[in-house]
Amino acid sequence: MASDIVKHFETLKTQLKDGKTVKYYNHAKLYEAECIFREPATQQQIDDFKKRTNWNLPKQYEELLLYTNGVVLFRDEYGAGFEISGLDEIELDHFDPMPSNWIPVVACVSIGDYIFFDSDQVESGSNYLIWHNHEQYYDEPTLRFTIDFATWLERLIITRGAWFWEWKN
Repeated sequence: MASDIVKHFETLKTQLKDGKTVKYYNHAKLYEAECIFREPATQQQIDDFKKRTNWNLPKQYEELLLYTNGVVLFRDEYGAGFEISGLDEIELDHFDPMPSNWIPVVACVSIGDYIFFDSDQVESGSNYLIWHNHEQYYDEPTLRFTIDFATWLERLIITRGAWFWEWKN
Protein backbone atom coordinates (compact mmCIF):
# COMPACT_ATOMS: atom_id res chain seq x y z
CA MET A 1 0.00 0.00 0.00
CA ALA A 2 1.36 3.41 -0.97
CA SER A 3 2.26 5.86 1.79
CA ASP A 4 0.54 9.22 2.19
CA ILE A 5 3.65 10.94 0.81
CA VAL A 6 3.55 8.84 -2.37
CA LYS A 7 -0.22 9.42 -2.74
CA HIS A 8 0.24 13.19 -2.42
CA PHE A 9 2.95 13.25 -5.10
CA GLU A 10 1.09 10.90 -7.43
CA THR A 11 -2.00 13.11 -7.18
CA LEU A 12 0.08 16.22 -7.89
CA LYS A 13 1.72 14.54 -10.90
CA THR A 14 -1.70 13.91 -12.47
CA GLN A 15 -2.19 17.68 -12.50
CA LEU A 16 1.13 18.58 -14.12
CA LYS A 17 1.27 19.75 -17.70
CA ASP A 18 4.25 18.29 -19.57
CA GLY A 19 5.23 16.47 -16.40
CA LYS A 20 6.33 19.57 -14.51
CA THR A 21 4.03 22.61 -14.81
CA VAL A 22 0.93 23.22 -12.73
CA LYS A 23 -1.57 26.05 -13.16
CA TYR A 24 -3.41 27.70 -10.30
CA TYR A 25 -5.34 30.83 -9.48
CA ASN A 26 -4.29 33.37 -6.88
CA HIS A 27 -6.08 36.69 -6.42
CA ALA A 28 -8.08 36.07 -9.62
CA LYS A 29 -4.93 35.70 -11.74
CA LEU A 30 -3.82 32.50 -13.46
CA TYR A 31 -0.26 31.43 -12.63
CA GLU A 32 2.02 28.64 -13.73
CA ALA A 33 4.55 27.02 -11.45
CA GLU A 34 7.12 24.31 -11.89
CA CYS A 35 7.48 21.06 -9.95
CA ILE A 36 10.66 19.06 -10.48
CA PHE A 37 11.15 15.55 -9.11
CA ARG A 38 14.53 13.82 -8.82
CA GLU A 39 15.70 10.25 -8.84
CA PRO A 40 14.97 8.44 -5.56
CA ALA A 41 17.52 7.82 -2.83
CA THR A 42 18.26 4.27 -1.72
CA GLN A 43 17.62 2.94 1.76
CA GLN A 44 21.39 2.46 2.10
CA GLN A 45 22.00 6.17 1.34
CA ILE A 46 19.42 7.14 3.98
CA ASP A 47 20.91 4.79 6.57
CA ASP A 48 24.44 6.07 5.85
CA PHE A 49 23.24 9.68 6.16
CA LYS A 50 21.57 9.04 9.53
CA LYS A 51 24.65 7.25 10.84
CA ARG A 52 27.03 10.00 9.62
CA THR A 53 24.96 12.94 10.95
CA ASN A 54 23.42 11.27 14.00
CA TRP A 55 20.12 12.95 13.06
CA ASN A 56 16.73 11.31 13.45
CA LEU A 57 14.58 11.62 10.33
CA PRO A 58 10.80 11.23 10.31
CA LYS A 59 9.66 8.06 8.52
CA GLN A 60 7.51 10.25 6.24
CA TYR A 61 10.59 12.13 5.06
CA GLU A 62 12.39 8.84 4.45
CA GLU A 63 9.39 7.80 2.31
CA LEU A 64 9.78 11.04 0.35
CA LEU A 65 13.49 10.33 -0.21
CA LEU A 66 12.72 6.85 -1.50
CA TYR A 67 10.29 8.45 -3.98
CA THR A 68 12.36 11.53 -4.89
CA ASN A 69 15.68 12.57 -3.35
CA GLY A 70 14.60 16.20 -3.18
CA VAL A 71 11.92 18.06 -5.08
CA VAL A 72 11.16 21.61 -6.24
CA LEU A 73 7.53 22.55 -5.67
CA PHE A 74 5.62 25.50 -7.12
CA ARG A 75 8.59 27.49 -8.43
CA ASP A 76 7.13 30.54 -10.12
CA GLU A 77 8.42 32.77 -12.90
CA TYR A 78 10.50 34.74 -10.38
CA GLY A 79 12.15 31.66 -8.87
CA ALA A 80 10.13 31.66 -5.65
CA GLY A 81 8.81 28.34 -4.41
CA PHE A 82 9.77 25.49 -2.13
CA GLU A 83 12.74 23.17 -2.34
CA ILE A 84 12.49 20.05 -0.25
CA SER A 85 16.09 19.03 0.21
CA GLY A 86 17.59 15.74 -0.76
CA LEU A 87 20.24 14.13 1.42
CA ASP A 88 23.13 16.12 -0.08
CA GLU A 89 21.48 19.52 0.33
CA ILE A 90 20.53 19.07 3.99
CA GLU A 91 24.11 19.10 5.19
CA LEU A 92 25.01 22.01 2.92
CA ASP A 93 22.03 24.04 4.16
CA HIS A 94 22.85 23.51 7.84
CA PHE A 95 25.12 26.27 9.10
CA ASP A 96 25.97 28.17 12.27
CA PRO A 97 24.10 29.61 14.14
CA MET A 98 21.38 26.99 13.46
CA PRO A 99 20.88 24.68 16.44
CA SER A 100 22.63 21.37 15.80
CA ASN A 101 19.37 19.41 16.18
CA TRP A 102 17.46 21.51 13.60
CA ILE A 103 17.52 19.79 10.21
CA PRO A 104 16.84 22.26 7.33
CA VAL A 105 14.59 20.23 5.08
CA VAL A 106 12.50 22.80 3.15
CA ALA A 107 13.87 26.06 1.80
CA CYS A 108 11.31 28.74 1.10
CA VAL A 109 13.19 30.01 -1.94
CA SER A 110 13.65 33.75 -2.44
CA ILE A 111 12.42 34.45 1.10
CA GLY A 112 15.12 32.80 3.20
CA ASP A 113 12.79 31.00 5.59
CA TYR A 114 13.15 27.30 6.36
CA ILE A 115 11.06 24.42 7.51
CA PHE A 116 13.11 22.26 9.88
CA PHE A 117 12.83 18.91 11.58
CA ASP A 118 13.80 19.03 15.24
CA SER A 119 15.88 15.84 15.38
CA ASP A 120 15.43 15.65 19.15
CA GLN A 121 11.61 15.59 18.77
CA VAL A 122 11.30 13.19 15.82
CA GLU A 123 11.10 10.02 17.88
CA SER A 124 8.21 11.43 19.91
CA GLY A 125 6.27 11.79 16.64
CA SER A 126 4.86 15.21 17.51
CA ASN A 127 5.93 18.84 17.37
CA TYR A 128 9.07 18.01 15.38
CA LEU A 129 8.19 20.25 12.43
CA ILE A 130 9.39 23.87 12.75
CA TRP A 131 9.04 27.00 10.67
CA HIS A 132 11.76 29.60 11.09
CA ASN A 133 11.27 33.15 9.83
CA HIS A 134 14.52 34.51 8.38
CA GLU A 135 14.09 37.76 10.32
CA GLN A 136 14.50 36.00 13.65
CA TYR A 137 17.56 34.66 15.38
CA TYR A 138 17.80 30.89 15.77
CA ASP A 139 17.20 30.76 19.52
CA GLU A 140 13.51 29.76 19.19
CA PRO A 141 11.39 28.52 16.30
CA THR A 142 8.91 30.99 14.84
CA LEU A 143 6.30 28.23 14.88
CA ARG A 144 6.29 24.64 16.04
CA PHE A 145 3.69 22.79 13.97
CA THR A 146 1.22 20.43 15.58
CA ILE A 147 0.87 18.47 12.33
CA ASP A 148 3.20 15.88 10.84
CA PHE A 149 5.26 16.25 7.68
CA ALA A 150 2.82 14.35 5.44
CA THR A 151 -0.05 16.62 6.51
CA TRP A 152 2.12 19.71 5.98
CA LEU A 153 3.04 18.49 2.49
CA GLU A 154 -0.57 17.65 1.63
CA ARG A 155 -1.70 21.15 2.61
CA LEU A 156 1.14 22.74 0.65
CA ILE A 157 0.08 20.80 -2.45
CA ILE A 158 -3.64 21.56 -1.99
CA THR A 159 -2.92 25.29 -1.60
CA ARG A 160 -0.43 25.29 -4.51
CA GLY A 161 2.39 26.60 -2.38
CA ALA A 162 0.48 29.10 -0.22
CA TRP A 163 1.90 29.73 3.23
CA PHE A 164 -1.16 28.23 4.92
CA TRP A 165 0.52 28.30 8.34
CA GLU A 166 0.36 32.09 8.34
CA TRP A 167 -3.37 32.20 7.72
CA LYS A 168 -5.53 33.63 10.48
CA ASN A 169 -8.64 31.70 11.47
